[in-house]
Amino acid sequence: MQKLYATGFNAWGQLNFDAEPNTEPDDVETFTHVLSANAITSIRPALSYTTVTTSDGNSKAGTSTVGDADRLAHFSEALNGQVVVYDKSDGGILLQYPSVADLLKEILECKCFLGFPDVVQVVAYDVGFAALSADGSVWTWGDARFPECLGRDAALKSADVPGLVAALKGLPTGPIVKLAAGGYVLAALTKGQDLYCWGGYPGRRPVVLEGLMGEPSPIVVSVTPDAASTGEVGEEDIVDVGVGDGHMIALTASGSVCVIGSNASGQLGLGRDWKSANDTDVSKSWIKVGGFSSDEGRQATSVYAGPRSSFVVVTEK
Repeated sequence: MQKLYATGFNAWGQLNFDAEPNTEPDDVETFTHVLSANAITSIRPALSYTTVTTSDGNSKAGTSTVGDADRLAHFSEALNGQVVVYDKSDGGILLQYPSVADLLKEILECKCFLGFPDVVQVVAYDVGFAALSADGSVWTWGDARFPECLGRDAALKSADVPGLVAALKGLPTGPIVKLAAGGYVLAALTKGQDLYCWGGYPGRRPVVLEGLMGEPSPIVVSVTPDAASTGEVGEEDIVDVGVGDGHMIALTASGSVCVIGSNASGQLGLGRDWKSANDTDVSKSWIKVGGFSSDEGRQATSVYAGPRSSFVVVTEK
C-alpha cells in the first residue's frame, strides 16, 4: 500500500481528495495524508488542482482549468499557458501549443520540433520547457528574456527552439536521469545521485538557492540538511527532487525528505509557526522533515512539488 502526503497552498481544495472542498479551505501546514492506493505512479500538481495517477485510475482535487485534458496521458503546461506534448512517431516530435484548449482542439497552428528520438521526460517552468532523452541529453527552450533558465548560450541556438545543454553532458557521476522544474528554476539528477540546478529571476524574492543567480550554466547543488534539524552534518546523495515556485523538496539516498525555500503557504511542511533564524518564512538552508523513515514505518519513495505545495509518496509497512 502506498500513501500520498501533501502540504501547502490549498485555496481551491487541491489537496482535498477524500471530500468536497470547503468554500474557503485552509492551507495545509504540515505533511498530511491525503490519498491511498495500491500504487501511486505519477502526480501532476498545478496551482489550482492536483491530478494523481494510481493503480486504481486517476484522482483529482481542486479546480481544473484544462477541461478534459486529463484524458491526455502526457502533457506539460508552463505558467504562461503554453503546452508541450511528445509524439514518438516520425523520429520523435516535440509539439508546442499556445494553450491546453488549442491542444484539445488538435489545431494545426503549433510549433513542431523534429528529430528528438527517445525523449523520456518533458517538464515545464513558468516561461519554458526542458526535455530529457534516454541517453541523458537535456534540451531547453523558452522566453529569451530569461536566459538563465536555458542553462546554455542562446547565441548558439535560439531561445525559442530546443537547444542542447552541453554542460550536462559528460558529468563525473553519469548521465542525467530525471528533470524537475518550477517557477524559474530547473533541476537535473544524475545516475550517480548528484543534483544540478540552474535558472533564476533577477531581483525576485525569495531566491531558492544561494549562488544560483549569475551562473550561465547548471551548478552542482549540495543537499546538506541543517544540523539543527538532523543532529548531524553531512552531504546527502539525491534520488528524487521537486521544484516549486519558490521552494524545493528532495529525497535523499538514506530516505530523508529535505526542503528549502519559502514556507509562506506551508509548502515546506514545517508548521504554521515556523520561522527561520532571521525571523522570516524562508529557509536558505536545507531542512530535514521528520516522519519519513523506515524506522517510523513510512519509507518515502518519491517527491513532487507544485507551485506552492509539496508531496511525498510513501510505502507504509
